[in-house]
Parts: sequence; C-alpha cells; structure tokens
Amino acid sequence: STWGLHFMTTRATPLLLLVGMTVVLALCSAASSESTHARARPGSEADDVDPLWNAFVDTLTAQGMTAPLVRPRLDSKTHRGLVLTQAVKKGDKIASIPKKVKLTLETAAHSPIGKVITEVLEQGLSSKETLTLYVLYELHRTDGASAFASYFDLLPATFDVPLFFEPEEKAYFQGTVLSLVNLQQASVARVHGIVKQLCKMPIGAALDCASLTEDEVRWAFFVVHSRGIQDETGALYLQPLADLFRGSSDTNAGAGLVSSKAGRTVVTALRDLAAGEEVFLAVRDATAGTRYATEGEYDPSRPNFLALEFSPASYEDTGDVFTTTVSELLRLAECFAPGAPAPKLRIGENIPDAFLACLRLVQLTPREFADVAAYEEASGKHWPEGKRFSLENELAVVSMLTKSLTQGLASYSTTADADAALLATGTLSRRAADLVAIRASEKRLLKYALGALEEHWLAILRNAAAPKAVDE
Repeated sequence: STWGLHFMTTRATPLLLLVGMTVVLALCSAASSESTHARARPGSEADDVDPLWNAFVDTLTAQGMTAPLVRPRLDSKTHRGLVLTQAVKKGDKIASIPKKVKLTLETAAHSPIGKVITEVLEQGLSSKETLTLYVLYELHRTDGASAFASYFDLLPATFDVPLFFEPEEKAYFQGTVLSLVNLQQASVARVHGIVKQLCKMPIGAALDCASLTEDEVRWAFFVVHSRGIQDETGALYLQPLADLFRGSSDTNAGAGLVSSKAGRTVVTALRDLAAGEEVFLAVRDATAGTRYATEGEYDPSRPNFLALEFSPASYEDTGDVFTTTVSELLRLAECFAPGAPAPKLRIGENIPDAFLACLRLVQLTPREFADVAAYEEASGKHWPEGKRFSLENELAVVSMLTKSLTQGLASYSTTADADAALLATGTLSRRAADLVAIRASEKRLLKYALGALEEHWLAILRNAAAPKAVDE
C-alpha cells in the first residue's frame, strides 16, 4: 500500500434486503370479517363528505391556501380521490397550500409539547413516530383549538388494512405484510408507551387522556404512515389536501408535488387534464405486499416484483483507508442512496446490472482494489464499466445473494403449491384470497431469482472456460 496503512483483509458480509420482501418476509390474508378497531371519533364516510370538505377548504383558505381546482370523489376503501372542477393545461397549478398548514416536526417542536417532541427525537424515536405523537396531541388537546380539526374530521374512522385486522385474521399473515405490520405495531406500542407517560406529566392536563387508547394511537400512526410525504431533504410531513389525491406509478399520473421557496406545497399538472377527471399524483411503484399493507388493495393484473435493496448499515466502515475508500466509491456510484428507488426484478428479467455492480464494490478486497488501481495507472483509463473485478469477487456477490434469497424463501410457513391448493378451494374470503395470491407470487419471484442467479453464475463459468482467440 502506498498509503502505508493497514487494509481490512476479510470480505464484508452485508445483509441484503429485499424491499417489500425483506429477510423476514411477510404477508397477510384474512377471514371475512371487517376490522372492528374503530376510533372514538366517528370520522367521515364517503357519502357525507361534502359538508366536511367545505369546512376543510374554508379553514385552509382562511390560512392562505388558494382555492383548489378539485372536489372530492372519495374511494370507499382508501378514502382518497379528487377530481377537477375545470380543465387544466400542462404546468397549471391545481392547488397551492401554505407552509403553515403542514404538520411537520418543526411545527411540533414549536407546539406546547415541543419540549417533549425534542426529547423523544433525541432519544431515538423515529420521525414517523414523533409526528404521530404530535397528531395525537392536536387530536386530543382539551382546549379544542387545533388548527387541523377540520382535516382530521375529513379522514376515515378506520382503515381496511392489515394493521387493523382482527387477531384471527392475522393467522394468515406471511411474507411482506407480516414483516411490515410487525414494524408498524412496534411503532404503535412505542408511541402508546410515551403517551401513557405523557399523561402522568403536568402537560397531560392539556390532553383528553381517557380517549388516548391504543386503537387511537394505531389510527394516528397509520394516518402518518400512509399519508405522510417526504420532501427533497427526506423530511416527513403531513400536508392536508395533498394527501387526499390518489397516487399512480403509471401513465395515469396527472400531477406532481413541488415545494416553493416560501415552503408552499404546489400541485402541478403534468399533462392536460379534463374537467371531471380524477387527478392522480405521480408516485413510485411498490410491491404487491407493500401496497396491500398500506392501501389494503391488490390488483392481480399488475405483475409483482422484487425490489432489491442493500442495507448500507450492514457494511461496516471501520475507519481504515480501504473501507472508507469503498464507502466513498459506493457514494460516488450512487449505490443504495437513501430515498432512491430500489432496482426491480420481475419474472423473465435478468438481475439488474446496476445492482450487481454495486454489490461488486461492496465485496471488493484490497488485492482487487490494488489491481484496479494498477490498471488505471498503467493505462491512464478508468476501469471498464461493467467489467468484473475477479471471479472470486463475482462468487462472493452470488453467494451473498443466494444466501439472502434462500433465507427469504425459507421464512414462509407454506409453499407456493400449498397456496395454489388453498386458492383452488374457492372458499377463501376476499382478503384471504388476495393475500394468499400475493404471498404465492412472492415465493415464485424468490424461486425465479435463485434460478436467474444460478444461470448468471453458470454463464460466467462457461465464458471463463471457453478457449480464447489468439491474435496472429
């Protein structure tokens, strides 16, 4: 080493995550009964929304919102859906909402419970959980002075999603949804614990603590979880009105969210839209399990996919020159960047080259790095894009992926064949049939990925064994 410093001599053994199909994969199907986890407040229903909508718009307009060019036509399941009151052209503003009506951590920090908000953030409570705590304060402050009351009144009393399913329904959970619901329920428990402590403090006198049940905490958490928006810095916030648009990841998307310098949230048309047309916000695609855990909806006509993500926290930068250099290479290559869309793998496709290239960097050894540096110094060129570092490096990548995929497949308590037989009985409820279909598709994807990975490795070996042409 020309740096005269010690290199790490063992390969990293990072944990590969399959987003929407994590190492602990999960899923859910359910019996026919609907959720009974109702809140103390009645909430709104799709057929009585007009008076609540008018009160909501009046409140936001009084705080600086320009009159939106939409009216509600709420979907009975997601309780979202806004249609245009007039035609708009591409680039037109559909709504412009002031910063003051956002529910943000900054807003929370300047509220009467701001000191508590700051303390729980410092103690490691997530931004989603902390924002949930603030929503609960605004919902249950005894002075009735919440500026967001008309917004909360517009939201549904409960959500038809796995977090709200009954215990007997949860017996069906496997795969993605199980994993996600476990995480959600852990967050609910943490926030509920803090709420109970808060009610024992002097600040508790400002809250209607009798109504702050676990069901109420669950409702508030899911509002933040399912309707929260991340800005370009990654900060999470709730934006009344903007969260009432349904999202779309395909060509149906008609609008996008942008933030102005003044902090306003502006909904802008991405194409010409007709009067009466529903406006869908452009959002990223999600796996079937992730969509179901968030929206309670499953569309069998949309092929499921694996979203491949590497957890950067599992690659340990030990502070020596080599691991620090690899960390910088990963950053420069924009590998596994927070907030960036994860590479997708669908049946019939190859494992994405960009994902494999990033994992090769993760598995780079000091010797391989020295070989790359020597090549670049001697040739005056960058290492060829897409060229493997070594056969050993590729084997390390394939082995890591194989282990993760195998563990994921083994985490299911039933097989894809058993799921198919269960669906064939025709006795399952809507929820059960949807969720068994989702978990079966996840297993097929994992099996396919293992086969694609094996073929990838065999092709490398065949290429390595092939006789090379000799120049005359």
